[in-house]
Amino acid sequence: YRLRRRVEERIQQHREQAHENAYLGFLDPEDGDTPLAVRPDVCFSFPNEYPYNRLYDGGHTFHNHYYPQIGDFDSGEEERCAQFIDRLPPIDYWVRNLDRRPRHAFWLQTSTDRFYPDFVCRLRDERYLVVEYKGADRWSDDDSHEKRTLGELWAERSDGQCLFVMPKGPDHDTIRAEVG
Repeated sequence: YRLRRRVEERIQQHREQAHENAYLGFLDPEDGDTPLAVRPDVCFSFPNEYPYNRLYDGGHTFHNHYYPQIGDFDSGEEERCAQFIDRLPPIDYWVRNLDRRPRHAFWLQTSTDRFYPDFVCRLRDERYLVVEYKGADRWSDDDSHEKRTLGELWAERSDGQCLFVMPKGPDHDTIRAEVG
């Protein structure tokens, strides 16, 4: 049984590597045949429903959130990032993106699952900004690297209509710099 288990594990490793290589090849910006095109009218909609998992019950009053109620934040750092976004003059409105709600949220496909960035913002100049807050302790891990690479490619393919930023911990100035 040990030999069988080792062979099965090795086969699974090869499958995962082949899957990742195919996925990365699909996204390769050097490949002119890559069919990845980004159009805001296809990427974003703000439906009437906002089925959050948990309601935010913190003490801060947000003024520019699209919906009257806000889904809860994963951490105090993420909440402070939302407060920063809420005060940025270029932001017309923003949404606390819903995790694991593909019909009601913005997501990007990674090599293994869906990536639901933390915030989707509509700018006054009609561009979109997507923000994935990442604590400094996780900013450099493989998962964050894949999400950052995917988000940056997604923004690059939008012809300037969409922006992506993943601040490293409380470095909110990267968000301000992205929106200009």
